[in-house]
Amino acid sequence: MKCEILVDPLMYKPGRDMLDAMYRSSPMLIVRNQRYLGQSDLLMVYGMGHVGRRPWIDKHLSSGRHMVGFDLGYWMRGGETDRAMRMTIDQDHPQAWLDDRPAERFDSSGVKLREDYDPNGPIVLVGLGPKTNTALAQPWLTWERDALKRIRAAYPRAEVIFRPKREDGTTLPGTSKMAGMPIEQVLKGASLVVCRHSNVAVDACIAGIPVVCWDGAASALYGNELAFPVRPTLEQRLRFLRNLAWFQWRPSEAAQCWQFLLSRIEERDRVAA
Repeated sequence: MKCEILVDPLMYKPGRDMLDAMYRSSPMLIVRNQRYLGQSDLLMVYGMGHVGRRPWIDKHLSSGRHMVGFDLGYWMRGGETDRAMRMTIDQDHPQAWLDDRPAERFDSSGVKLREDYDPNGPIVLVGLGPKTNTALAQPWLTWERDALKRIRAAYPRAEVIFRPKREDGTTLPGTSKMAGMPIEQVLKGASLVVCRHSNVAVDACIAGIPVVCWDGAASALYGNELAFPVRPTLEQRLRFLRNLAWFQWRPSEAAQCWQFLLSRIEERDRVAA
C-alpha cells in the first residue's frame, strides 16, 4: 500500500503538524505533495472542505480508493503544540465508522460530562462556515434562514440564539447573536442545539443539551426531527463519546493513529470483499 499526503506552506499550522507527524510515522511507502498526483492507494489531507483540495478528494474517492481526513478536534482543541485533530475515513465525518471501542481514550482525556440543559432555555442555532456554503453553492445564511423557519414552526415562542461559525458582523433577524465567547457559555441553560453538521453538536452532547443535526459525527446519536429531538441517556452519551474518541488524535500519537486507521480500513475491505 502507498499513501499520498497533501501539504502546502499556507496550510493551518495544527493541520500541517498532524500531517507532518503522520508522514514521519508512516508504516508504508509515502509521498508528500502540494498537488494531487493520484498514484497512491490512500490519500491523506487536512480540511476536507478546502476549495482547492476538495476536487482531488472527490476524484480519489470516486476511483474506489480510501481517503483519511483531519480537521480541528472535537474537544481539547487549544494549545500551541500537539493539538488534537479529529479524523475521518472516506467521508467528511466519521459517523458511519463508529463502533464500540474501549473507554480508555475518552476517559483519559479529562473531559467531564455536564448537565447544562434547561427545558425552558433558548434554542441555539449554529451557522455554517464559508467553505460549506461554497461547497453547497448557496448564499450566506441560506441554510440558517430555512432552519430558523422550521424552528419557529415547531417552537413559536422559543428564544433563538444564533451562533455563527465566525463573526463577520451579519445578523439573523428574529434571533440574538452570541459570538466570540466560549461555546460552553453559549450552551449553558439551552434547551436545544440545531445545526447541520457542526462540532458544536459534540459540545452539546458533553453539556447534556439535546441536538438536532443532519450530518456530522453526532448524527450517529441524534436525529433531525425538530419537533421530537432525541434525548439520549447519560450512558448513551458516554458510549458515543468513548467511541468517537478513537477518531481524535494528536501528532504525538501518530504511530497509534496509523495502527488504528489501517486496521479499520483492512476490516472494512475484508467485509466488502
